[in-house]
Amino acid sequence: MRSTALNLRQLECFLAVTDAGSIALAATDLHTSESAVSAAVSGLEKALGVQLLVRRRAQGVTPTASGRLLRQRARVLLDDAVELELAVSGGAGADGTPAPLV
Repeated sequence: MRSTALNLRQLECFLAVTDAGSIALAATDLHTSESAVSAAVSGLEKALGVQLLVRRRAQGVTPTASGRLLRQRARVLLDDAVELELAVSGGAGADGTPAPLV
């Protein structure tokens, strides 16, 4: 089994930053500090070995080509993670039906 150095919280922070256009607005949306969001995104960049965002203080952030690719894939992955959590914990699935207990 392969292991990964990235985690779902990093992806969540990255998506919030790209959606909001800035680390400060993303931190507000996530109800956390700017430093926590910045650290999560920096850790994600380090884990992947690529720059994901171009940071400009007055103009916010812009995703790089790698960042744009990650944004698309991360959305799917996070949606799948939510569905997995609901299925395993007995919550409702995407279609609203409860997951069967086996």
